[in-house]
Amino acid sequence: MPSLSGIISIITDFGYDDVYVGQMKGVIAQIDPAATVIDLTHGVHPQDIVEGAFLLAGSWRFFPTGTVHVAVVDPGVGSRRKILAAEAGGHFFVAPDNGILELVFEYAERNSFRGSTPIEIVSVENPACRLPDLSVTFHGRDIMAPAAAHLTRGTDLTRLGPTVAGRVRLEIPRATFDSKTGITGEVVFVDHFGNLVTNISRVEIEKRLTSKSAKDIRFEIAEKNGTGLSRTYSDDKPGKLLALIGSMDLLEIAVNQGNAVEILDTGKGEKVRVY
Repeated sequence: MPSLSGIISIITDFGYDDVYVGQMKGVIAQIDPAATVIDLTHGVHPQDIVEGAFLLAGSWRFFPTGTVHVAVVDPGVGSRRKILAAEAGGHFFVAPDNGILELVFEYAERNSFRGSTPIEIVSVENPACRLPDLSVTFHGRDIMAPAAAHLTRGTDLTRLGPTVAGRVRLEIPRATFDSKTGITGEVVFVDHFGNLVTNISRVEIEKRLTSKSAKDIRFEIAEKNGTGLSRTYSDDKPGKLLALIGSMDLLEIAVNQGNAVEILDTGKGEKVRVY
């Protein structure tokens, strides 16, 4: 078991207008007043598990080892789906069993992160680690928040519930490669600035387009074309469409001092090709 950081991060699709996040923090404070709670984001589009999976996957490694990450994008709330608690990559995760942790698990399995132990997953079922009265519409508050707080207090993962052998696999959109047409991917989320973040990784580009220098790589999106991978947004003139590798190590389509979503009139799901 990794040493605990005392930190809980929360990512949800709750938005910023309602009381739901505050109620979760209140529950955490009752169980572990010493825990530090960090809002990763509450701006995941409603019920968008794939977006939540990409945002969490691009963020958890920037927290100290032993952090507990709670992911509440839960369109199946109140159904028979499980609530999972897991240890992976030296961190802990609490989330519905709907695939939102898929990319986290893939990374941890692929990298044996910092020599950590193999992934361990349990179903959160211990009544002592949940609120006594469960709302069928708010498992984030009544099950996930208490489970996270118990973990930061030092409760062993296995005390939360029985080991889970299988889990729901999320259908993650994957980039594909063809020697004639290059790499084809799609926009998986849009940030506050209107940048179009794709599922094409820096590693994929370096692996597949080995004969191309950054300035020679071409990109195509929404019937628009461009040449070159920029190093920063400001490498190009204001208003120019550009492509670059963003802070999550994923290809972004952006406009310097502009909004790519508005200029291209597109968004999530739009196909992107680099060649």
